[in-house]
Amino acid sequence: MKGIDVMTSIKKIIRLIITPKLRMKIVSFRRKFLSQRLRKSKIGNLVPPLELIRVSNQEQYIETGEDWAKRIVGFGRLRPTDRVLDVGCGNGRVAAWLTPFLSTGEYFGFDIRQDEIDWLSKHFTTNFPNFHFLYSPVHNAFYNPEGHISAGSYDFSFPDNHFDFVYLTSVFTHMLPTDLTQYLSEIHRVLRKGGRCFISYFLLTSDSRRKILEGYSSRTFISEAAPHCFTDNTEIPEDALAYDREYIFDLYKNMGFRIILPVHYGQWCQSSVHNTAIDYQDIVLVEKI
Repeated sequence: MKGIDVMTSIKKIIRLIITPKLRMKIVSFRRKFLSQRLRKSKIGNLVPPLELIRVSNQEQYIETGEDWAKRIVGFGRLRPTDRVLDVGCGNGRVAAWLTPFLSTGEYFGFDIRQDEIDWLSKHFTTNFPNFHFLYSPVHNAFYNPEGHISAGSYDFSFPDNHFDFVYLTSVFTHMLPTDLTQYLSEIHRVLRKGGRCFISYFLLTSDSRRKILEGYSSRTFISEAAPHCFTDNTEIPEDALAYDREYIFDLYKNMGFRIILPVHYGQWCQSSVHNTAIDYQDIVLVEKI
């Protein structure tokens, strides 16, 4: 109890010393320091303003984007000559790290937020003509409730067999089965034979279900949103969705994909702390056969 009392006293003293005015100066100094660090980073000019980053700070934006890119290149076996499709490119956190890598390849990304696509087109394509961004007004109850096109009937704006590599980071974790199936069908259509697809999921297995019950997981996924699909937000299920692993594997098989082992299982069900970094979600790599 004495140790707790001492810590409480220390916290009170700190609150007295660090006045609101001093706290504002500390925050301002930290922001200036971060801005200088960002400008000196490899992608400093490609980091969007805070209002487009939304769910994290600029430092996390850089770190998670770099980690995803490393996994896509390493685990996904992306090549510098590949023609790449980024489904749900968001604010470009992964694309930024691929600009020096895709030296002779080509990148296309689309997303459901017009403001992000406008910023990316202006700041990326001007400097990297092989990077292209398209707006897609698809409806999503969590991210784009005003979208007027159903994801379950959305056709990608690309010809058949057009891409060598397709990737989706934290996209199917927000899509219901009908929408997911349509997107997966379109991915198969636009991929060439032998092309690879890298997708992150929350996969429900006997192991992940056990860890949920034991309280180790950062998410519970106990409410069924649809057959084989579960959420922990019943008001807006698309906030986060998990799928039975065998359901996803059967979808791949029936559509003409081969799963490239090993599956990379993430940390979401092994920690009670939410973490948006790479290795949080499960990653599956497949090949079109």
